[in-house]
Amino acid sequence: MAESYGVLDKIGDQPNPLQKEDTHQVRDQLQLKACEEEIKSLKEEIKRLKDELKMVKHQLERETKKRFTTPGNSDGLALLAKAESDLKNIGLLIKCWIPNISMLFLSHRDLFLASKQYKTGEPDPNEVFRQPPFQMNTLNVMSPFCFKDWLDKQRPSLASGRPIDMFGAQFETEAMVFGPGLSETTVPQSDVWIWQLEGSSRVTMNEEEFTLSAGDSLLIPEQSQYRWQRDEATVALFVVQNPERKRP
Repeated sequence: MAESYGVLDKIGDQPNPLQKEDTHQVRDQLQLKACEEEIKSLKEEIKRLKDELKMVKHQLERETKKRFTTPGNSDGLALLAKAESDLKNIGLLIKCWIPNISMLFLSHRDLFLASKQYKTGEPDPNEVFRQPPFQMNTLNVMSPFCFKDWLDKQRPSLASGRPIDMFGAQFETEAMVFGPGLSETTVPQSDVWIWQLEGSSRVTMNEEEFTLSAGDSLLIPEQSQYRWQRDEATVALFVVQNPERKRP
């Protein structure tokens, strides 16, 4: 009986091609509907702008005629003629926008419907990042690791008072782990962040002392003179951005 259930489970796990096709059709219909709604919204906005332009034109004509259409006032008449010409040009420009905007959306929709991606429902590997908008970063980084397991392996080195650089000198941000010891008076060129993981330590900064227990953290602003005394059981993460390592 258990074997029969296992067979049924395997059958139930098989993808349903009809369901996949229906999902693609629904998605495409939603995209087309959104595109049509966007065109409709743009047309309504352009109509509203045209109505406002018409109102402004009538108001400007009334005000201009009232102020400048006096006998012998040729400058006023010239200004009125120029205003009417400008308004006419703006009206023609808006009239041209309507079909251009519509054609823009329709052309993108037609391209999408004719694409291989639309027909198959799958991305085309030959067109992915065909023209990337930014330069791809080809830097290789290490694989993820368990920080706790890594830290346990470093405890002998930490007990000797020697800090451990976690990622080396290839990055702008330095991440170091400190054990017991003393960091004499230092003036960092950029902000320093200390996270007390285990034990306790004391940071003296600008003649003020801060005591850190497990779970505490402290931000030391750049150009701030500080001294860091770490107790025997201390394990602390020290993070700072080194401007000398900055890359464009």
